[in-house]
Amino acid sequence: MKTTELNVGKAVLVCCNLVFLLSGLALVVLGAVLLTDVPRVLLSRLLGSHHVPAHPLFYYTALGLMGTGLLICATGVLGFWATCLHSHCLLALFLFFLVVLLLAESSLGVLAVVCPEYLGATVSVKQLTQSLQRTYGVPGKEQFTAAVDLAQTIFQCCGIIGAIDYDVSWWRLRELGQPDLFLPRSCCLLINPPSDSKAFLDPHPLNMSACQSLDQGLYRMARHTEGCFAQLEMWFRYHTTLFLAIGSGLVLVELSVLLSAIFLCSKLPKYRRYTSESRDPGLKST
Repeated sequence: MKTTELNVGKAVLVCCNLVFLLSGLALVVLGAVLLTDVPRVLLSRLLGSHHVPAHPLFYYTALGLMGTGLLICATGVLGFWATCLHSHCLLALFLFFLVVLLLAESSLGVLAVVCPEYLGATVSVKQLTQSLQRTYGVPGKEQFTAAVDLAQTIFQCCGIIGAIDYDVSWWRLRELGQPDLFLPRSCCLLINPPSDSKAFLDPHPLNMSACQSLDQGLYRMARHTEGCFAQLEMWFRYHTTLFLAIGSGLVLVELSVLLSAIFLCSKLPKYRRYTSESRDPGLKST
């Protein structure tokens, strides 16, 4: 009976730990894929624009996913090792790393939901508008400029609230662009093919003169008139929900591994006492 319980505990822990290890590998792959997804990473530059870090938000997210995945893989290997050796010390170390991972991931998830501004995971119409007016087209801010052009190209929009955002922008007032441009070319309807993923870097307007016209009857057919904020917010909410779902699934896997490891720990000492007594019956009499 004791042997059966121990074997069941080992089998459950091995199965749960295997899923745990595979989830770590999946996180590493997901982080690598995200890191190479240049448009998605670049677009995340518009998130949390009040505090501008050195790199876009998803750049750090990708590195975090890869780092967490590697740590999970190392912990999973430790779990297999502890299961095979029946070592109390290794199982205790395995449990310690599991608890640390659970607490860290849970705290990060709560922080992302309750106070996302501390992680730079916010999107504010006021902050975005101010950032566009003060940063777009400014020398040394090419990454932010490219992110705005990308948003205006893929979402088919212009500005944050609308094209009026550019009227008092430094790009317009300081004539940082071409003198004859009232709006960026990415605000115009383009002749670039839809499959051109780099259209935002070299946009070709369908009708440049009509796009830059002040006549509403002309520019309505040549440029985008809606602002980008609504679509940016939807894009942000989608990715926030996706990352929270991944984190929740990972926490459930870690909980199952933790419970199975605790179950094995509870059975291992009993099994060892039972084995020692069965090998030396004199132990009972003494």
